[in-house]
Amino acid sequence: MKTLSIFAILVLSIQLRAQENPEFLAQSIDLKIDSKVYQTERKITVYLPELYFQDTTKEMVVAYVFDGQFKPYYSMVTSAMEYYSQTEEGIPMIVVAIHTENRWREFIPAPKDSADRNESYGFAHLLSEHLKKEVIPLIESNYRTLPYRLGIGHSLGGSYLLYELFKENSVFNGAIIASPNMLSDDRALIADGKAFYSKNPAASAFIYVASGNIGEMENEFRVGVEEFDTFIQNTSLPNLDWRYRALVDGRTMNHMNTFPRAFHEGYIAFSNKCLMNDERLVAIATASPADLQGAIKSCLTVQSQFTGKEIMYSVTNLKKVINLLDLSGYRNRIVEVYDLAIALCETDTSLELPKDEMLVKLNKSKTYFSFLDIAERGKKALDAKQFEVASTFYSEACKMGTINGTHVQRLDAIRAFAQTGKKDAAFEQLELLANYYQWQGDDVFLYDSLMEPLKKDKRWAKLMVVFKKNQEAAK
Repeated sequence: MKTLSIFAILVLSIQLRAQENPEFLAQSIDLKIDSKVYQTERKITVYLPELYFQDTTKEMVVAYVFDGQFKPYYSMVTSAMEYYSQTEEGIPMIVVAIHTENRWREFIPAPKDSADRNESYGFAHLLSEHLKKEVIPLIESNYRTLPYRLGIGHSLGGSYLLYELFKENSVFNGAIIASPNMLSDDRALIADGKAFYSKNPAASAFIYVASGNIGEMENEFRVGVEEFDTFIQNTSLPNLDWRYRALVDGRTMNHMNTFPRAFHEGYIAFSNKCLMNDERLVAIATASPADLQGAIKSCLTVQSQFTGKEIMYSVTNLKKVINLLDLSGYRNRIVEVYDLAIALCETDTSLELPKDEMLVKLNKSKTYFSFLDIAERGKKALDAKQFEVASTFYSEACKMGTINGTHVQRLDAIRAFAQTGKKDAAFEQLELLANYYQWQGDDVFLYDSLMEPLKKDKRWAKLMVVFKKNQEAAK
C-alpha cells in the first residue's frame, strides 16, 4: 500500500433509512486512488453495511459493482443487500463500486487479431491489473473481509466479469451478471470459456447469468449465452455452480431492465450458498439422532469451502443452526441440537460466556423449546379429538414450570384437561390466565363447548368475575 496515495473524500452518503433513523450505522465512502496502472486518479465507492458495525468481529464477502459511476446500480445493490441481510434472508456484504471512465476501453478485452486492435477499446487487462494491484489490496487491508470476491455487472460490465472468470487465478470467486455480450470478436468469450473449463474441469466458481427477451440486441446476446450454457450443461464441472436464467416468462425484459431482476435473483441464490439454505436444513432436520452431529458438521464444511474461511463446529454456530431451524419450522430437532451444544461446552474454547453461565442459558432455552415441542404434539392430538393423548402431553408440558407458554397453548391445555376430568389441572391454568396474565373478558370461556365440564365447579364463576374485572380495569 506504500505505492498508493489514497484519501477519503467524503463519508455519510447514507441511504434514506439513515435520514429517518440517526442510529443507522451504514456508511458510504468515496475514495480516490492515484493509479499507477492507469497513470491517473481513479475513484471507488465503498459501502459498509449496518451489520458491519453491529458485529465488530464479523468478516464479510466483498461485492465489486462495475459501472459504479452510475449511482442507480450502486444504490440498488446496497439497498437490496441491506434489506435482505437485516431480514436474515441474505448475507451482508461490503460493496465496492468501481467507477468507470470509458466502458469500451475498460471492459472489452483486446481483439484476438492484432490487426483489429486500436486505442478505442480492448484494455480489459488493465482493469484486472488495477483491481489486483491497487483496489483489492486497499480493501482487504483496511476492512474485515472474507477471502471471497463477488463481481456484479450489467452488459459490458458482465462481459468483463466473464472474461476475468475464464482465467486461472481470477480475482473473482463468483459473479452475478445481467445481459452480457459473449458474441463480440467472433464469439471470443464463448471460445475462451470453453477452453478454460475444458482445461480446468475442477475450477470452482458461482456464476449467475440472466438475459432478457426484448430487442434485437438483447436477443442476440441471449443466443450467445445460451450457446455457452449448452456447453456447460454437457460438460462435467463438479465445482462450478453455473446458473443461467432466460428471463422469458411472460415479462418484457429488454436490455436496460434486466439488471434489477438479475441482481435480486442472483443475490438470493448466492446468499443461499453462503447461508445454511433449505436443502442443508432439510438434511439436518431429517437426519437420524445418531447422524445429527455429522449432518451439521457436513453443512458447516460446505459453507467453509464456499466462503474460503473455516466455520467451526462450535456452540456459537450450533446456536445459529438452532435459530435457522426455528425460523424454517424444523423445531422437532432443536432440543437435540441443544443437547449437542450443552455437551460441547466442556471442550469449546470459543464460548461467548463463562462455561457455567453458558450452560444455564442453554438449558433454559432447551427447556423452552422442549415445552413448545410437547405442546405442539398436544395440539395435534387435541385437533384430532384424542383428548387423553392431548391431556398427557399438556400435563408433561405444564410440569416443566415454564411461563413462556402462550395464552392459546394454555387454553388448549384447559380444553384437554376438561375433557379428561383433570379439573384441578384445568383450573390451575385458568388461575394463571386470570391472575398472572390478567386475561380480559370471559367470552372465550363461556362459549367454548370443550370447557363445559368445568362450569359446574364453584371455582368457575369466581374466575369469570376476575376476567370481567380485568376487562373493566383495562378500559
